Amino acid sequence: MAKRGAGKPGWRMSDRITAGPVDDYIYSLVPRRPEVLAEMEQYAGQHNVPIVGPAVARILQQLALTIAARNVFELGSAIGYSTIWG
Repeated sequence: MAKRGAGKPGWRMSDRITAGPVDDYIYSLVPRRPEVLAEMEQYAGQHNVPIVGPAVARILQQLALTIAARNVFELGSAIGYSTIWG
């Protein structure tokens, strides 16, 4: 069974949701991350640790800021990647 998005021009197999140009635009909006986050992303990639990634983390951060959240509950933290974004 083929993965969703497989074989479609402009789609990336790893994302399976958005077209390549959309991914490029979203990632162009992600600010430069602190070194510790870049190291965590590299570690997660090398050790197959699931993390939300920089684009989703940025969106979650923006949502929390938009509603002036004073507390955020994170469940299922693998290596604390999302927590550092907060």
